[in-house]
Amino acid sequence: MSNRLPLLLVCQQYAFYQESPLSDIDVNTSWQTASPHRSRRPLPHPPVNNENQLPLLEYGDARIGTRTVLCTLCSQYVKHGYDVGGNPMDQHQKGSKCRVTSCSLPADPIQASAKFLPVTPNPYASSANTHCQGAEYKWDVGYILDTYPLPIHRARSRRSFASDLSVVEIDLIRAWSHERPGKKPIDRLSRSQLEEKMEVVCRKLQTEQTKTLNTNKYLARARKRNNAYRLLLDSISTNDIPGLPRLLCTAKTEGWSPSKTMSKVSLAKQGKYRPRNYTDLDMDLAILIYELGGDAALYALNKSPVSLPSRHTIADKRREINLRITVGDVKLLDIMKNIEMLFNNIDVGEHDKVLHTLSQDEIAGDERPCYLTETDEIAGLCEHAAGALTTFKMGSDLTSVKAAVRVQAIKDGRRLRGMLPRTMAQNPSY
Repeated sequence: MSNRLPLLLVCQQYAFYQESPLSDIDVNTSWQTASPHRSRRPLPHPPVNNENQLPLLEYGDARIGTRTVLCTLCSQYVKHGYDVGGNPMDQHQKGSKCRVTSCSLPADPIQASAKFLPVTPNPYASSANTHCQGAEYKWDVGYILDTYPLPIHRARSRRSFASDLSVVEIDLIRAWSHERPGKKPIDRLSRSQLEEKMEVVCRKLQTEQTKTLNTNKYLARARKRNNAYRLLLDSISTNDIPGLPRLLCTAKTEGWSPSKTMSKVSLAKQGKYRPRNYTDLDMDLAILIYELGGDAALYALNKSPVSLPSRHTIADKRREINLRITVGDVKLLDIMKNIEMLFNNIDVGEHDKVLHTLSQDEIAGDERPCYLTETDEIAGLCEHAAGALTTFKMGSDLTSVKAAVRVQAIKDGRRLRGMLPRTMAQNPSY
């Protein structure tokens, strides 16, 4: 397809000059009149050659500091003064004052360097002309409004006024239209590339918004949990929660949330919840309290914040160490049963069969004998009672026991027989 491209493509600053309010400035005047920050006083007319009425390329004398040279680009005279070289001219042609008025260039060289198709050109592009006939070019990339980077012709996309005068080849523009937008400046992108870049930017924005939303949700959740833990800490710091260590252990094992743990703490404080995950230490301590202080002491500690196990809870544990009471002669069967009762749960590891010794003696455990309701016998008498009494049954009264005690045939009081087993291994143990 063939299209007509305005001269804005090949001469970007010429386009800016056309769009600016300075487009009607006479280029024969000084560059100072083309700048809104300069005086509009024109320079004196330069001397001319009387033969053909053409401006002189140079006049003045460098020895007295009046050397002046004509610029071939903008047709303006540049004062060199004492300089006999070309430094002032180079600085002048690189500045904006020369580029503003240099738009009156031949059209044919520009079209040839930009690879445009030949048209019927105007030999010189007048700076005062606001209409550009354009140039023919070939564009086979696609629909021109979607694939052609039109923003490159906008003068306001340039960085400064009259900052560039360049020729852009159509092949380079065609290559631009095929590139990914990436980080390219937007003044080189076509409409389709701008849409693609906008989609990428929108996706990035959506991703950042999602991250922000997730962060806000996580922050709100963390604040809620922090408040719940703070309330829980304030509640348990009162030190009046029955069985608090066992309650926290259950919360950790079961994976309770702070709110559920808080509700269980409230129920425990009201006496409606009692954690019963007793440890071996709790059971042993409760048994010891019961043996030393009786049922009343254990009941008081069971209802206190210590919350020891009750008597019914330790009943099974106490039955394991319920020793047999020997009445009368010493019976080896009772001894073996008591040894098994005390040491059957002790893991001694693998060992060879060795001999054992057993030392025994009796001690007074109480000042009075005891009555065994299961067998209707009297227990707690000394070992000599087996020869002094014919029977240890209670009967109707304790007349026989009383008579034997008075003649000191036996000793009353609860007697305990202590025994010490010892292994005969290389490293003896008791």
